Amino acid sequence: MTAVLGGRPQCIALAISGRPCNAVANTGDMCKIHAERVHREAYRPDRKYEPGIVYALVDRRNGEVRYIGQTTMQPGQRLAGHLLSPPGMAVRNWLAECGRQVDIKVLREGVPNDGLDDAEHAEIRAHLQAGCALLNESGVTKPFRGYPASRRPPRG
Repeated sequence: MTAVLGGRPQCIALAISGRPCNAVANTGDMCKIHAERVHREAYRPDRKYEPGIVYALVDRRNGEVRYIGQTTMQPGQRLAGHLLSPPGMAVRNWLAECGRQVDIKVLREGVPNDGLDDAEHAEIRAHLQAGCALLNESGVTKPFRGYPASRRPPRG
């Protein structure tokens, strides 16, 4: 049953903190912000319980790893998302350059949702140390959250 806030139904979504959202539900049973996020698949109530994967986008022309990311979606869905809406200009330019001939390679699977950031950062560091020219190294997408530039491994 939906809670009532000031005579109007309260949003059923959980805030990032895990506490109930305090906004008034004016789009069905969710507030406008959460309803838009559900529509864009940026908010899923069960996300914190799903294990995820850390993946690499690989250039089919030469086998080079160019991007490392994390997701709780299926790899094929995530790849389609990148092809439709690249996460930044560097990835967009690379996809245009390679003719979108990209594969997705799962590096780690079954990663608990609260460990995805650490697993992604570990893979980024390992690939940078191996000499990969990653596109997420220079701030394209959430790179190294909480890691100052001085702690990033130098590029080869």
